[in-house]
Amino acid sequence: MKKSSVFKLVAFVLSSLLLVGLAWWLIARSHAPDSDDQASTGAPARATTEAGGQPIITVDRTSQIRSGIATLTLPVSAQRSTLHTFGTVLDPSDLVVLQEKAAAAEAGVQRASASRNASAAEYRRLKALHAGRHDVSEKALQAAEAAWQGDEASLRAATSALSVVRLTAEQQWGTAIAKAVFEHGKLFEQWIHHDQVLVQVLLPAGTVLPSPPRAARLKSADGLILQAAFVSASPRADIRLQGASLFYTAEATSLLPGMTVRAYLPTGQATDGVVVPSSAVVWLQGKAWVYAQIQPGRFERFALALDTPADDGWFAAKGLAAGAPIVVTGAQLLLSEEQRGQIGSSGDGDND
Repeated sequence: MKKSSVFKLVAFVLSSLLLVGLAWWLIARSHAPDSDDQASTGAPARATTEAGGQPIITVDRTSQIRSGIATLTLPVSAQRSTLHTFGTVLDPSDLVVLQEKAAAAEAGVQRASASRNASAAEYRRLKALHAGRHDVSEKALQAAEAAWQGDEASLRAATSALSVVRLTAEQQWGTAIAKAVFEHGKLFEQWIHHDQVLVQVLLPAGTVLPSPPRAARLKSADGLILQAAFVSASPRADIRLQGASLFYTAEATSLLPGMTVRAYLPTGQATDGVVVPSSAVVWLQGKAWVYAQIQPGRFERFALALDTPADDGWFAAKGLAAGAPIVVTGAQLLLSEEQRGQIGSSGDGDND
């Protein structure tokens, strides 16, 4: 056989084998599952809906570790029921004006006292001379006495003016704040230098507290929770709510004069519950939620009432699975997976 015929035969065989292999590959490819289907069927996390209608997110242990999902069994603690109200950050310039009035009144008392002391000493000196050798005339002695009596009257008037300023301050601000202003105390210094702010917390009309809470929490417009310490009760009713009000002092962080803040005052009996960290809270449709691990690898979403703020979180007396570990890291991932599962379920229904 010629070489050319051999080469043609070999080429024909190889071409035939290549075509057969390509055909088998196309057939296998057409029956292979899509990569997206593989991803979905082999996904480490999936959302299902229980009989009660509440979505359950299932995540295997390996995926929890890889995604950084961490849970924590929250210890039970006791919190007092909370009164919700609001307060206003006061302008310290009003206290500065009051301090200036107090300083002026005190200076008047000091001047009047110095004049009275000088005129009294002069009167005693002339009186001694007049009684001894009569070197001083009766007229000069009378003039010295009149000056002394006049300075005495001026001192009484200055002292009365200072008392009026102090009394007015106590009637407007209460004894504790008035004292801080008149004595130029530490709190007054902190207020005028904006290290602290003075907040007037308003109580709804008819609210009666056995004693003002020594500590309260304030929530600023940006959502920051601040600790506040009781200063004194206001001696006057609030014009807006016709109720009593309390003065609290708090760090000036993000608080400016004129701002309105939410205030939480602990009142009533203590209730058992748990403190949910802020990192565990997710938001959906304007409501706060947390995820609890109801079974190993199975997570359910529970509503959280943000009624009682706590240190770096919120106190929950009910609404959570009792004793269930709470997802403190990675809750947003679970929410995303839940929503993705709902979208997928909706799409399947449309196709049907």
